[in-house]
Amino acid sequence: METLFQDLRYAIVTASRNIGFAAAALITPALGIGLTTSGCAHCPILPAIAWFDSGKSIRVVCHQPATDG
Repeated sequence: METLFQDLRYAIVTASRNIGFAAAALITPALGIGLTTSGCAHCPILPAIAWFDSGKSIRVVCHQPATDG
């Protein structure tokens, strides 16, 4: 448990040295997860993105041959 606190302290100190990078590193996945889970298909923030169309979807499947042995 002590090493966890040391790691968290190190992460905070390192992130505080470059605030801009730390903010971008936190905001980017937060926006991605938030927009994905909200179902914001007609969101005014991202009007130019072509959203998922189930009629045009494809399925990629990889089959790995069984090895004898």
